[in-house]
Amino acid sequence: TFLLQNYLLSQMMDWRPALIISLVSQLLCSVVISYWWYNAITMNAVCLFLSAAYLFACKPGEKISSISLWLTLTLLSLMKPNIAGGLAVLVFLALFISSPYRFRLIWIGIAGFLSFGVILYILGISPLDVIQSYLTIGKGRAAPTIRWFYNDKPYEHLIVLPLIVLSLLPFLERLSRLEDGDKPASLWSVFSVTLASVIMGILSLLTNSDTNLMVGVPFFLLGSFCFYFLTHSASSLPPPRTLWTYVAFLSVLFILRGLIIYQSNFHAKGTTPDFQNFWFIFAM
Repeated sequence: TFLLQNYLLSQMMDWRPALIISLVSQLLCSVVISYWWYNAITMNAVCLFLSAAYLFACKPGEKISSISLWLTLTLLSLMKPNIAGGLAVLVFLALFISSPYRFRLIWIGIAGFLSFGVILYILGISPLDVIQSYLTIGKGRAAPTIRWFYNDKPYEHLIVLPLIVLSLLPFLERLSRLEDGDKPASLWSVFSVTLASVIMGILSLLTNSDTNLMVGVPFFLLGSFCFYFLTHSASSLPPPRTLWTYVAFLSVLFILRGLIIYQSNFHAKGTTPDFQNFWFIFAM
């Protein structure tokens, strides 16, 4: 998944940001300990699908963008529905509104749906059983609630909230510098996909009880940094470095503070804190 995401991102940006974004995304999805394995593979599929969506937003007329969006949509359809379903709907709606290639999007959606049906048939899974399981999950997890953000995750919000702020800074900084007369053709499509990613990130935080480092942060990080690098020529204004540097610096300090509090308190009684996770997340 790392190699695939890196390949998709490198089709529309320099190899260095593509490499770093893919590496950090996959570290958050695959290396951070998950309570349930299906959340990890779902977020891997999410990163691939979002990368393909950005590729379609930037190069909607090329075959590689259509094929990658179809294949990643098929993969995403096999994943956890309260994340995968919402993201697919939001991204396709964003692209349908912002892209002139609407008929191509419709055909990609149909192809993904048919591919999903073929896979179910090969595996001998009844579509009715799938729908029933989706509805069962939806009854308990469809409605966002702040309870899931804190559920069984003491002190984690002290890390996640400033990390989300830090992740969104490139997006906000780029928005502050856009000029009306200097916008790339794909700006609206890229912005729409980013907005869909951010909205789904918020919903994911409020509908999943797994670690927010996995089910939430990748949405903000991937969306924000892709928007930043894909709109790099959209402004000629000098960057207001002072404001964003101070905010970033404060965010990092709050993240370190949260990590220290989290690791100092989250351990079995009678044992000493294990700071292995502290150094891992600090390195990321």
